[in-house]
Amino acid sequence: MPDLGDCARRSSSDSAAARSVRQNVGRGTSRGRGRRPERDHTVRVDVRCLAPATTYWFRFTAGGAWSPTGRTLTAPAADDAVALLRFGVVSCSSWEAGYFAPYRLLAERGDLQAVVHLGDYLYEYASGGFNAGGVIVRQAAPTHETLPLADYRIRHAQYKTDPDARALHAAVPWIITWDDHEVANDMWAGGAENHDPATEGPFAARVAAARQAYAEWMPVRLAADGAIYRRLRFGRLADLSMLDLRSYRSRQVSGSAVDDPSRTITGDDQMTWLKTGLAASSAAWRLVGNPDMIARVDVGTLPAWLLGPLGKLLEVRPESCRMDWFHVRDRTSRGTTARRVAGYAVTSGVARLHAV
Repeated sequence: MPDLGDCARRSSSDSAAARSVRQNVGRGTSRGRGRRPERDHTVRVDVRCLAPATTYWFRFTAGGAWSPTGRTLTAPAADDAVALLRFGVVSCSSWEAGYFAPYRLLAERGDLQAVVHLGDYLYEYASGGFNAGGVIVRQAAPTHETLPLADYRIRHAQYKTDPDARALHAAVPWIITWDDHEVANDMWAGGAENHDPATEGPFAARVAAARQAYAEWMPVRLAADGAIYRRLRFGRLADLSMLDLRSYRSRQVSGSAVDDPSRTITGDDQMTWLKTGLAASSAAWRLVGNPDMIARVDVGTLPAWLLGPLGKLLEVRPESCRMDWFHVRDRTSRGTTARRVAGYAVTSGVARLHAV
């Protein structure tokens, strides 16, 4: 059985000298179903009672071999005075489209408190299904589209073989949420553009398979009901609310139907949780991490020769799932303004660009 090995802590200094002086704070052994086939032989360790604002080092051992040593940091206590937070923000990592050099660069920085991944950690497509200019840099496994649990497990396991992903996972804690491709393209609460019930079976079964593999392979605590949206506190400086914009959303539509105010991208419970939390927070900054763009992109006045290519780049189209965010943005803005919420900022994924 795998020994969970050592967990050591040290001061906030990152010097080599400090690294050599460690205090072992615990070790353990995995027993039971956590290492069996029903969890794809993965081991999940949920370590509690750690000191706030502390760097910890950890490693695993099995069969006489030791894993590389990993590093993680705990968040400051809720009432701590914090002068600075620095996050790496990433999203949309396609295996076949290229190598994960940004992961390597983030791992090499040494000054990040966490990495925030805003979804599409992997893609479900069959080999060649992701349009990367007609080039497959490296072939996905399995080569067919992921559908049953075994497929999603293989795809997750392949992503964990990437050396840059491994380096970043070992260097800094991750704060993650999912978008659509962890299950299927343009997913909504009851289906997806890239799912045909007639040939691929019930969508609920596919979601259950994808979510199980995600829970096995990804560093996240899901709620008892499987919910991933949650809020993290970083002293008095910031709250970070991580959203789920796929599990509760309305189906994508086109034309004037996108303006129906009854449509939702968050679901009522999550929206209430978000607005209540933003208004009640005492942190200087109320940060929101979400997979889709929340700000309106006004491109209607651009010339046609530029509008087409830009629309493709931003994935702005009449039936775009992103259009749903407009009403959510308006409701969120009204709620935060009415309650005088200051320091409200959103970071978004999906568009594969950076804009201010």
